[in-house]
Amino acid sequence: MNSKLITKFFASIVTLATACVLALGGLLLAPPAARADEGTPTPGPFADGTRLEYLCREQGRALEGQQDRLNVANDLADKTET
Repeated sequence: MNSKLITKFFASIVTLATACVLALGGLLLAPPAARADEGTPTPGPFADGTRLEYLCREQGRALEGQQDRLNVANDLADKTET
């Protein structure tokens, strides 16, 4: 009985070792991943910076308008408190 148990144990160990060797071999022998092509820079709307400057000016105007509305609301709130 003992010899059958030892035989099964060694068979299990050999099976696990074989599976590990095959897995590692598959990883080592797998072809490398293909490299991606280098991206070609294409001029977009921000290429010369004019569109970016325009968007910044528009954002500044929007913030100024928002601040003006807040100032008017604060003035009205101050007038209604007194």
